[in-house]
Amino acid sequence: MTDSYLKVFQSAPVHHEQVGRNTIAYRKFGKGPVLLMIHGWPLCSATYRFLIPTLQQHFTCIVPDSPGLGETKWQDIEDLKFPAQANTFKQFMYQLKISKYHLLAHNTGATIARILAAEDVKSVQSLVLLNTEIMNHRPSPLPLYQTLFRIPGSNWAFKHLLKSKTYVKSSLGFAGCFYDKSLINDEFCQLYIQPLILNKTKRLGALSYLDAIDWKLVDRLDTIHQEIKAPLKLIWGTEDPFFPLENARTLIGLSPKCDGLIEIEKTALMAYEEQPEKVLNAAFEFWRKHDFIQVDKKFEDLAIA
Repeated sequence: MTDSYLKVFQSAPVHHEQVGRNTIAYRKFGKGPVLLMIHGWPLCSATYRFLIPTLQQHFTCIVPDSPGLGETKWQDIEDLKFPAQANTFKQFMYQLKISKYHLLAHNTGATIARILAAEDVKSVQSLVLLNTEIMNHRPSPLPLYQTLFRIPGSNWAFKHLLKSKTYVKSSLGFAGCFYDKSLINDEFCQLYIQPLILNKTKRLGALSYLDAIDWKLVDRLDTIHQEIKAPLKLIWGTEDPFFPLENARTLIGLSPKCDGLIEIEKTALMAYEEQPEKVLNAAFEFWRKHDFIQVDKKFEDLAIA
């Protein structure tokens, strides 16, 4: 059944928008208030495929590949740094003539979203943040990978690591993405692993994105949270080894606009793929509370006919 979601996602045409040195590849779904959905490293926009069929009934979903990842073209590593990416998305929305929008973002994408919301105060109406960076926390093994992948030949080494199913399913690879390890399956590898194995340029993009992560900026997220003026909701997979729940709870009090944290049990980093209906219920409850959307039903069955 999961391939039905992918087919729906891939049935939408890919648009391209030149923003500075980046050519943003994105898809557009539905109608209504605009929801910009920013994914994290080292994924692509298809990671939101389970959410789109429901969200598009209530929002105009703008779903881009981030610079350095997916099909978006980039030229300079400076453009992959968090503030630069936030500025790219701000300009991207301006060029699309969108003056008001909501944000839903995950992982590194949610850090970019927070910077964007703090800078584009008049445009950003709300934020839903899924498992993401936390001050004074380094998600293992990313700092180690940053060091190793700066060594000459790392592109080749990364390719051969990804070709190892043992590595992909290990704690050093992608095991922490899911509570249910069976979800590291053929579709997961087709979407996130094979493109990196087969395309040297995409590997370089993923490695450069990783290299551009500035942990000193992450440690200043408390200040960034205080600058956010829009209502904000945190939704967290409780079994995430990269961004532990107890650390996530420290984010709640950073902004007077934070509407609390919803814990999704028996999920990990990618809760929105593992239990999308629970993530949707939490997000819609937040949007409904703040009168951004009118919907009463719960999303217990997301099957596509």
